[in-house]
Amino acid sequence: TADLVLNAKYAERKVKGEGEGLKQFVNGARPGLSRSKREYVQSLAEHFSDPERLKDVDLSDLSEEELSERLTAVKGLGEWSVEMFKIFKLRRPDVFSVGDLAVRKGTALILGHKADKFESSKGKKELKELAEKFSPYRSLVCMLAYERWDQEKPKRK
Repeated sequence: TADLVLNAKYAERKVKGEGEGLKQFVNGARPGLSRSKREYVQSLAEHFSDPERLKDVDLSDLSEEELSERLTAVKGLGEWSVEMFKIFKLRRPDVFSVGDLAVRKGTALILGHKADKFESSKGKKELKELAEKFSPYRSLVCMLAYERWDQEKPKRK
């Protein structure tokens, strides 16, 4: 998840990167993590300890494209994770996550459609084009979509 990015970044700096400190962090300091998630955390720590990748980089200074490129290079991070990181951690105002189920469903409901309106590939493309109209405030639209979809929880049970 996007939170894992920051946690690994700061954990890596606390344990000073490689060696036993990183091994302790990956194997012991995060109880309950599956083997694959431990591998993701290790990959994050490696990226944040490498001057050629993310070490000493202020992520908030990177462009949308550069941030996406650098973070999706980390094993286990995809576009959705990067979008969530941009919205919730960096608080960027113009991010729209077509890949997020709640965003698709909530937006459909806001617009007066059935919740599954944007589930097909064609629907996702339509939603992405529609979201352009909300620039530069697309993150706010995501928040409204989350709220609208959350209102459906009692009905979904």
